[in-house]
Amino acid sequence: MVDPHEIFAAARDRHSFLGGRGYPFPDVKRLKLYDLPGRNNFVLASAERDPFENRRFDIDPSVSENVIVIDERSRFHGRIYIRGSHNIGIVHGAPDQSYPINIHFAADNQLFYWGPECTSNSVTFELGYAETSILVGEDCMFSAFIDVKTSDDHCIVDYETGEHVNPGATVIFEPHVWVGLYSTILKGVTIGAGSIIAARTLVTNNVPAATTIGGVPGKIIREKCSWVRDRYFQPEMQYRIQKMLQHYRSLNSSAKGDNRSERQIEVN
Repeated sequence: MVDPHEIFAAARDRHSFLGGRGYPFPDVKRLKLYDLPGRNNFVLASAERDPFENRRFDIDPSVSENVIVIDERSRFHGRIYIRGSHNIGIVHGAPDQSYPINIHFAADNQLFYWGPECTSNSVTFELGYAETSILVGEDCMFSAFIDVKTSDDHCIVDYETGEHVNPGATVIFEPHVWVGLYSTILKGVTIGAGSIIAARTLVTNNVPAATTIGGVPGKIIREKCSWVRDRYFQPEMQYRIQKMLQHYRSLNSSAKGDNRSERQIEVN
């Protein structure tokens, strides 16, 4: 029997800020356990809705001990591809919107987290290296044709020393990040709360909070700015952004061992 609280405890052991501000766990009271192919693979999802409707679970029958938790409000559709064992996926949702995300678990002992009120027009998360994670804090907004990767897919080796030059690494999106069209986020980066990634940006380094970056590779375009979902400007948006950044200013992936954004949020 799968105990969701044990699943959340295992996730928190990996990243101690999970379950706290910006990264809450789903309410599991109204969720039901469904079997997936393989040995001890499960999805925990709404008892009122078919969890396989508009979702494809592509699972290697030889893998085991994978659990996907889907919040009952979630309306995401897409593909969950599992080629490893002992992986955890936690997927919240934006209750008023259906959105496409694809999640690829290509190795063992990986963790994926998608926070509440996050939206997407199409994004693929590729967890391709054992013991790595992709974490998306609440209220992030992804445009279309975005790729997020924890690995380069192939090894680069120094042939004189035998050093593995490009090991995989965790990717963290702090809350309220906007990622633009056709962007790619590579392994080992943290994108700070309130930041903006311009269209067609290649992100290879940490992004400070409340910062806009763009280009290949991504470089800082503007600091001390953030965004709202509204299409048209209103003067009160300044206060809303300041209040939001104040709420998240203590985050910055401060847990030991996590990626770090480059500076603290400053709200004057």
